[in-house]
Amino acid sequence: MFIGEKVRLRPIEREDLPRYVRWFGDPEVRRHLAIYIPFSLAQEE
Repeated sequence: MFIGEKVRLRPIEREDLPRYVRWFGDPEVRRHLAIYIPFSLAQEE
């Protein structure tokens, strides 16, 4: 884990998946990504 003054970075964990699925399903988030491949929680598990 990397810890800075304003950010903490750690590897993605299984319990993070629902949040990532929501983020990548959000058109506002997707428009800022270089690539987008739709996925579901079932596909990621």
